[in-house]
Amino acid sequence: MPQTKTYIANTLTILMLASGIFGVIFRNILVYLVGAITPGYSPISGLISELSAEGMAYEHLMNTGSLMAFGAFTIIASKALQLRLPGRETALSTAYMAVAGVSFIGIGLFPCPPGCDPEIASNQMMVHALCGFIASLSLSLSAFVYGIGFLKGNRSRIYKIALILGIIGVIAFTTLWAGIIAAEYGVNNVLYEWKGMLQRLNIAAGDLWVVIACVYTLIKRPPARAPEVFRAEQTQAGDMR
Repeated sequence: MPQTKTYIANTLTILMLASGIFGVIFRNILVYLVGAITPGYSPISGLISELSAEGMAYEHLMNTGSLMAFGAFTIIASKALQLRLPGRETALSTAYMAVAGVSFIGIGLFPCPPGCDPEIASNQMMVHALCGFIASLSLSLSAFVYGIGFLKGNRSRIYKIALILGIIGVIAFTTLWAGIIAAEYGVNNVLYEWKGMLQRLNIAAGDLWVVIACVYTLIKRPPARAPEVFRAEQTQAGDMR
């Protein structure tokens, strides 16, 4: 029986981690395919939300099959990483990853109005923008927080990669939202004109972190944390916040 339980637990972990990888790949395929066949859409200046806005031809496919599915798969993967990814920073990092997953579901549930104009003052637009803000920031913070382990002296390659991706994600996030906020106040700026590219750079850093963390854990197959160890790490993560 113990061997059977271990086999089932390991199989579920593999499936949960694989779902995180699948979610990233599937969402990106849909985004680029839909973007390629949408007349007048530019990935440099157009936000991804514009492809899933109300009234768009592939609105339901983008919101349900892309954004919400990705959010659900990311939450599932974060739970597996929470128990298997080594490091004291794991608890807080995977918490941010789960928050990002929930936020992506919120983006899909509350699509923006046609055109996704930031000047549209509707409750739905505000919820959509808030979910987008949290999702893009949380994925970057998930990588950055884990990468802090490198600054603490852990020279494992995954910590270095996480730190680099986190820094790239945070910089792209900051410049993206600086451009969006400036545009809301009527300031024409080059950052807003490049908002699609900046958003993709920000999300790409988070996507790579999810995939790398899942692949690393699948290859290394570290044992699951004992409950008392996990509780101690959660307490430490709470102190960091």
